[in-house]
Amino acid sequence: MRAIIILGIGLVASCFARENPFLPTSETVTTPTNIQEQRGDFEQQATTLPSRARVLQYVVFGYQGVDGGTEELRMEVDKNVDWHDPLVVTTESLLLRPAPVSVPSEPVPEPLRQETVELKQPLVKEVGFGGFIVFEATQMRLKVLTNDVLVRHFMVADPYKVVLDFERDTAFYTKVLEVKNGAFKTITMGNHNGRYRAAILLDGHYLYELKKIEDGYEVLLK
Repeated sequence: MRAIIILGIGLVASCFARENPFLPTSETVTTPTNIQEQRGDFEQQATTLPSRARVLQYVVFGYQGVDGGTEELRMEVDKNVDWHDPLVVTTESLLLRPAPVSVPSEPVPEPLRQETVELKQPLVKEVGFGGFIVFEATQMRLKVLTNDVLVRHFMVADPYKVVLDFERDTAFYTKVLEVKNGAFKTITMGNHNGRYRAAILLDGHYLYELKKIEDGYEVLLK
């Protein structure tokens, strides 16, 4: 009786056993699960601050660790910054990489040589209008030379403009004066009911200070 029971168990086990346990079955997973994300090595990246930025207080680096978790590293800076200049994050190895050696080209024959002269932007750009007002623009200052009385001044946004209203009984067509020096782009002149307006278009977001000077007024941007 005991021999019959053992034989029955052996027959049942043989029904579920593989002929060769080292050969893969149809259920065996052959696709690797540790798929590597494709990304290049970081060397350099640039960004530009908005025009309202004046002080760079800190920089935060977000990174992924070996365990897949995300962490942050904060670097304190607290320095003045010019938003016109892009900020560049660069690896040290890129900075130390030797520059490629350039092979000097053959000299160009004298008749074909063309020399280019770089014209530097003047430090002061002067624009006059109507014989009664002159604007002298530097990087962040604008002198307004006039004998007319300034009635009011204010700033508007989108786009950013400093608006100056003066007293004068005059009439003229609205005109846009090209400045394009420093932070100053254009000045739009218009008049209405015994007053005229100078709307000074800026290249970004600034605060301004207006001072009375001997021959007019001065707008200082901050």
